[in-house]
Amino acid sequence: MNSKMILRTVAGVALCAMMGVPTFALANPPMEAREAHDNLPPMMHEMDGRPPMPMMGRFPHMSEDQFEKSFVINHQFELPIHEKQRLVHKLSIALHDLSRAEKYDEAKAKEVSTNLANAMADLQLLLSKKDAQLYALLTTEQKAEMAKEENHRELPPTPDCDMGAHKK
Repeated sequence: MNSKMILRTVAGVALCAMMGVPTFALANPPMEAREAHDNLPPMMHEMDGRPPMPMMGRFPHMSEDQFEKSFVINHQFELPIHEKQRLVHKLSIALHDLSRAEKYDEAKAKEVSTNLANAMADLQLLLSKKDAQLYALLTTEQKAEMAKEENHRELPPTPDCDMGAHKK
């Protein structure tokens, strides 16, 4: 993986983190909302020709107990995730400002970019922990339903591979 791809990946992760992209079971949206989303024109829920992100938490039969437990888990992670998102944003701005300075300070830029990468890694770890805890709430049937939905999604092509080589 070249440095340009790494930069794009890091920027994409940071953007998702700053935008607060839902990760897993943030809500159990009503059927009308799901149908409205499904009926949007392709450009409204696809970006750059890629398939839309899965709407995690779209379980039609989530029990009241599961919903309450997912609320507690989401609430538990809300503040730490928010703080990491703010740190990522602050460090991104600092790195941008360094790149626009009259005299480029490579040592300072390296320090800020290392801190940014660490903050992004910490953020992704928090999101992963939250997802794992929420996934553990699901029944075997819900996990099978989720796996079925994920298997039907088509992966976007990557720049370094044949357009169809990654499909099963």
